[in-house]
Amino acid sequence: MAAGYLYLTRNVDDGWVYVGQSSRLDERSVSKYLGSGDLMSQAIQEHGESAFRKEILAYYDDQNELDYAEILEIARLRAGGFELYNSGVGGPRTESRFIGAMHSEFGVSPVVFPAWYRVVRSHPEAVKGLLKDIGAPSTEEFYWELERQLQVTQDLNRKCAKCGAGIAQVCRTKTGKPARNHAGR
Repeated sequence: MAAGYLYLTRNVDDGWVYVGQSSRLDERSVSKYLGSGDLMSQAIQEHGESAFRKEILAYYDDQNELDYAEILEIARLRAGGFELYNSGVGGPRTESRFIGAMHSEFGVSPVVFPAWYRVVRSHPEAVKGLLKDIGAPSTEEFYWELERQLQVTQDLNRKCAKCGAGIAQVCRTKTGKPARNHAGR
């Protein structure tokens, strides 16, 4: 049984793309789900769903293979000069550990797109090994990574009237964990 699929969603108005993966294999999700990264969600809200076309790139039986495929496709597109709605490198939520492991192993950083892509493409088994070694994030790591991503992708230029989060602060849930910005912040 498939672990999930890799897809690409393209904005037909401006050519920007989003690469994602999903484990929801029901027909409705496969045909309708466009992506849910913060920048992608903002783009859907701004342009409307009708401005996007989704293409299924492949199905995978193994999560590690799917994570690698997503990382490779994002790297390929960035190295090719495409504009992406993805704010990260793809793969698991433990992105900072993965980036650190890639730097330690290969001396590359995802901000140098062509070099990052060459390494990911040229060393698939080693990259998959790093992904496997990293494993699932702890709860603390998950929220740290989420907060880091939200600081990059959310509009934090004004105080949140709903939760009181200040300028440059991510909104928080009742448990104190980072949450998406409240509507209208």
